[in-house]
Amino acid sequence: MQKIRRGPKTKPLAERSVPEVLQIQRPIRTYSCAKKLQVLKFLSDHRVPCSQDSGSSRVGSQTLAMRPPSQAEACIKFQIPQTTISGWVRISSTILEASKNGRSVRQAGRCDWPEIEKELNERFLKEREAGRAVRRG
Repeated sequence: MQKIRRGPKTKPLAERSVPEVLQIQRPIRTYSCAKKLQVLKFLSDHRVPCSQDSGSSRVGSQTLAMRPPSQAEACIKFQIPQTTISGWVRISSTILEASKNGRSVRQAGRCDWPEIEKELNERFLKEREAGRAVRRG
C-alpha cells in the first residue's frame, strides 16, 4: 500500500522558480601574519620625502625632509584596503606576538578564575597519567 502525501503535488524542475544567483560584490581576503608584519614594518621604519611645497627642504644643499609613510601610501603600495591596514595598526601589539606562519591573530580567552583553572588542569593531567578517561562530570 502506497502512502498518500499531503499538500500540493511537487512541480517538475522546469516549472519551478529558481532565484537568480547574484555575483559576489566584495571578495573576502585573508593575509598572512608575515604580510601584516611587512606592512606594519613599512609604516614604522620606512621614510618618504616630504612634498616640495613645504618649506622644510633646502634646494641648495639638496637636503630633503623625510617622514613616515601614511596609511594611504601603504594602501597604494601593497594593494590592501586602508580600513584593513588601519585595523592592523590598531591591533599591532597582538600581530607582533602572533606566529609568522599563521593567518589569524587569535587573542587568548579571558580566564575569570585562574586558580580554579590551574587546579582543574593539574587534576586533568594527573588522571590522564593514571590512564583514566576524563569526562565532563
